[in-house]
Amino acid sequence: MGLSDTTAKHLLLLLNFVYAVLGLVLIGFGIFFLAYVTTISIGENVAGGLIIGLGVVIVIIAVFGCLAAIHEAPRRLLIYIVAVVLLMLTQLLFLSMVSHGTQDGISGSINEGFEKLWDAERNETGALSYYENWLHCCGVNSFEDYGVIHHAVPKSCCIDQKCIDRSSVYTVGCKSQFVEYLDDRLLVFKIVSWLLILVEAVGAAFGWLLLTGLKNQDRRNNAKHCENQSSDSCNMEKTFAITPWKYALLTTCILISALNILFFSCGVVTWGSASSVYGGYASALCGAAVFAAAFLGVYVSLKESYKYSIYYLISTILVMTLLATYFFTYSSMQGQLLRHFEERVKRLFDEKSIHVDTMQPIHSLFRCCGLDGPQDYLAKEQGALPGSCCYSADCSKPSNINDEGCATKAPRLLLLQAEINYYTCIAMFALEILGLFSAYFMGKARKLIKSKDDETPINEN
Repeated sequence: MGLSDTTAKHLLLLLNFVYAVLGLVLIGFGIFFLAYVTTISIGENVAGGLIIGLGVVIVIIAVFGCLAAIHEAPRRLLIYIVAVVLLMLTQLLFLSMVSHGTQDGISGSINEGFEKLWDAERNETGALSYYENWLHCCGVNSFEDYGVIHHAVPKSCCIDQKCIDRSSVYTVGCKSQFVEYLDDRLLVFKIVSWLLILVEAVGAAFGWLLLTGLKNQDRRNNAKHCENQSSDSCNMEKTFAITPWKYALLTTCILISALNILFFSCGVVTWGSASSVYGGYASALCGAAVFAAAFLGVYVSLKESYKYSIYYLISTILVMTLLATYFFTYSSMQGQLLRHFEERVKRLFDEKSIHVDTMQPIHSLFRCCGLDGPQDYLAKEQGALPGSCCYSADCSKPSNINDEGCATKAPRLLLLQAEINYYTCIAMFALEILGLFSAYFMGKARKLIKSKDDETPINEN
C-alpha cells in the first residue's frame, strides 16, 4: 500500500527544510572560500562565487518546493522535480571538479599565491605573519626559509610570539598547513554535497509521489466528464500528451549519439596512447552500448511503442550503470594514464634508429616531432627528419615540418582528449536520465491510449 498524499506532502515539506539548511551551509562554505582561499589566490573568486550561487539556488528551490507542496499545485511540483534533477546533475559536476581538479587547480593556485607572498617577504618582513599567527606555522615550507633569505625568524613564528629558543618556534611551513586546513574544509563540502544529493533524490521521489497522487485524484474527478464526451475527443486529448515526450526522447537520443562520438574516439585515444589495451576495449564497449541504447530510443520514439519503451528503460539503466563504473574507474586512473604516456613517449624516442621510426604513431597522431623539436633529429641523424615529422611526409618545405616537440605537445593534447572523454561521460549520463523520463512518460501515455481504446464501446446500431 502506497503513501497517502498527506504523508508525502508532509515528508516533502520536511525534506525541503533540511534541503534549505544544507543550502545555507553551502553558502557559508562559499563565503569561507572567498574570505580565506582568495586571499592566497584571486583566481579562486569564481569558484567561491559559484558555490555561493549554488547554495542560493538550492534555498530558493527548497522554498519553491514547500510552496508547491502546500498549495498542492501539480504544475509547480513538476517544475520542482525537474529543477531538483538538474541541480543534482550540477552538484555531481561540482563534486567531480573538486575531486578531479583540486590538486591541479586549487593547490596550484595556492603554490603560486605563497610564492607571491614570499617574494613580498623578501622586500618587507611580515607578509606571512597573518598565516603564521592563524595556522601556527613558519615560512612557506619551514622556519629555515628565513635563513635562506638572511632574515631573522619573526615573532609570529613563535609560541605566544616569544622566541625564547628553537623549541618555541613553529617548524611546519604555512603552505602545508594551509593545504591541510583547506582539505578538511573541502571534505566538509563533499559530505554536505552528497547529503544534499541524497536529500534531493528522496525529495524528488516524494514530490513525484505527491504529483502522481494529485493527478490520479484529478483523473478520478474528471472521469465522468470524459465519459460524457465522445471517445474521439478523449483519445485526441490523450494522443496529444504523447507528442512532447516523443520528440523529447528523439532529441535526447540524437544528442547522446553525438556526444558518444566524442566519448568513444577520445576514450580509445586516451587509453590506447597509454598502452592500456583493456582500457581501450572498455571505452569501446561503453561507446557501443550507448549507441545501441540510443538507436533503440530513436526506434521507440518513432514507433511510439509501449513494449519497446520498457526495453529502452531497462537497457538505459544498464548503460547508466556501465557509464558510472567507467567514470569512477577512469577518474581514479587518469593521472596514472598520463604518466604512462609520458614514459612511453620517452621510451619510443630512445628506441628510435635511422631505419626504424618508432615515434611514427606519436608524430602522426599529435603532429609533433622528437622530444623537444626537430632539432632532436637534425643534431643526431645527419640532418635527416623522419617522414612522420612532416605534413604528408614531405619535409622539403619548412612549413610542412611539425616544429613542436612531443614531450610538451603530445601530453597537452592527450590531456585535452582525456578531459573531453571525462566530461562527455558526465553529459551522457545526465542525458540518459532525461531519456528515462521521456521514455517513461511516452510509454505511459501510449498505454493510457490503448486502455481507452479497449474501453470504448462498439456502437452496434
